[in-house]
Amino acid sequence: MAGPSTRRGSRGRTSQPEPTTPARNVQFGQADDAADDTTVTTSIDLNVDTIKTMINQARTILAELGPQLSARSPTKLATNAFEISPDNLSLHTLRDQLLSKADRSNQRRLFGDNASPAKRRRSSMSQFAGEGELDINWAVYKEWPEGLLEEERLLLDYFRKLKFIYLEQETKMRFMADIQDDLESGKEATVYSVADVADRERVAKTLKTQLTEAKAEVRSLRKQVDAAAEELFEPWHEVERDSREAEVLIKEIGDMELELAKIRAQSHGKGGNVATIAGRDGPLTTSEAEEYCDTQVEEMTAVEGKTTSVNKAIEATKKDLVSSLRALDRINAERSLAEKFANEAKMGMGVDGGRDLETERLCASHAATISLLRSLLGIDEIEAVSANEIRVTYKLPLDSILGSQKQQQQEEAAAKGAGARRKRKSIAMPDQSLVHVNLRFHDVGGRIDEVTVTSSKGEQYDMPEASIARLRALQKANDVPLIVQEVLAAF
Repeated sequence: MAGPSTRRGSRGRTSQPEPTTPARNVQFGQADDAADDTTVTTSIDLNVDTIKTMINQARTILAELGPQLSARSPTKLATNAFEISPDNLSLHTLRDQLLSKADRSNQRRLFGDNASPAKRRRSSMSQFAGEGELDINWAVYKEWPEGLLEEERLLLDYFRKLKFIYLEQETKMRFMADIQDDLESGKEATVYSVADVADRERVAKTLKTQLTEAKAEVRSLRKQVDAAAEELFEPWHEVERDSREAEVLIKEIGDMELELAKIRAQSHGKGGNVATIAGRDGPLTTSEAEEYCDTQVEEMTAVEGKTTSVNKAIEATKKDLVSSLRALDRINAERSLAEKFANEAKMGMGVDGGRDLETERLCASHAATISLLRSLLGIDEIEAVSANEIRVTYKLPLDSILGSQKQQQQEEAAAKGAGARRKRKSIAMPDQSLVHVNLRFHDVGGRIDEVTVTSSKGEQYDMPEASIARLRALQKANDVPLIVQEVLAAF
């Protein structure tokens, strides 16, 4: 928007005298902040001496308006508003200066007793320095609403100072730099006409009018927000109170639904009549129902404890049986090897063609160990009937034999009391004390095809249905150790 200007070179001038610059009249107006139409004009004669005098006066005014040196300012005086570093003259510095003048008790309530100036700087408008958004302690402002007004006042004061530094002072610096010569860069001064100045004043006045209207609109919106907040204050308290009551009611309803579900589960589908479960007529009272429920809980706890102990005993027995079977297999392998060495010794294939006393001693030791283990496990004989069938012969325990004999005596006594004349049979039958477990495999090292438990006469024992079912399941699982364990447990 610059008007016609007159430029003259500042370097490479000739020794000829400069032509006299004709005098020109320029009017400078001033726009009022209240947007009135009154304009003050001043007529100035533009010649070389007048311009130099104005430049010196402008430099003096700018020196007075420049930022003063302090502990937070740089050692070099900034000549341009954009050269002022935000670290030296920013919201942090101004905020600390403002807070130092505020009430100390309000500062403690706002920032805490242990808050340092560094923390206060980080909680300010740090987005200006690229540190994120404003961090406001809303919990403190909830208890101290006046602190928010103090915060707003400090920020408004800061923005007024910011406007003065970066708008008004920078504009003055640019204008004064534009109307004077720059000897270093060779830029000539620009002389504005009356029309240019009037045009700039009109633009400034229009912008000020728009700014005033925007401020008025912001103030109106602020008043509307404050009014809406006042109207919503009481309803918000009511909603908060109702929400707390609703949470309590929801919790109570959930507890009641859980109690009803427990009562339905205890009724076992009998129409919800708990009295029929308790073994009495008529409905139960609350105390009776609670007592009955406590009794059931105690019984269930006792049953669970017994079940846990039995399961632990079963697992321990299984582990012992598996380890015993593994030891038996290892001993059988050692026995086979020892028998082989014994046969070789008998055939005269020992050391130097004679008897191998060391081998014979090992054979005797292994034979004694095998005999001891077989007697401890009750195994009388292990025989390979065929390539895919093994027969394990057990001796029944003495208490099992005595129990069988006692049962037989009771049956004979009952038959005798009824008048039936029967010939008395022998009680102690030596062949009945042996149990043969026949394991027939599909092929060598393959799956089990059949498991039979017979006596020495070939008669099949009548085992309980539960034991038979477990034997069938273990047969499908191809678990030989557990099959042997089940047979031992049955007898």
